[in-house]
Amino acid sequence: MPGRVERRNHTRFMVKPGVFAVLGPYSFQMGQIVDISEGGLAFQYKQGKEESTDTYEVSILFDGKSDNNTSPFKFTGKAISDIEIRSSNPFSTAVIKRFSIEFENLTYYQQAWLTECIQNHTIGKVDSVPAP
Repeated sequence: MPGRVERRNHTRFMVKPGVFAVLGPYSFQMGQIVDISEGGLAFQYKQGKEESTDTYEVSILFDGKSDNNTSPFKFTGKAISDIEIRSSNPFSTAVIKRFSIEFENLTYYQQAWLTECIQNHTIGKVDSVPAP
């Protein structure tokens, strides 16, 4: 989009299928991670009755079919956006949302885990600004 200013400090990567995010402790939304960076992630989920808060715990889980047996891991972060996205199925009544979270206060071990996760569970960079 012309005039769009990119605010991200980290490159985002598209995530392979089978990698999920689970929010807690006050919300228990779970969904497929869409993209991830060393600064945060975004995932899609089916809207339910969730409680809204500013700070979340987010766990990253794997379906067990993954090439790399990476252990689940937990991070703390703040909500950046929670927006409704259009369903590709015109007959679906489910509301699908995209939740974005920015990681906070990462330890060295968490940073190293994220680097390994990005190397082993992504399929390429996300284009930040679409071509006209």
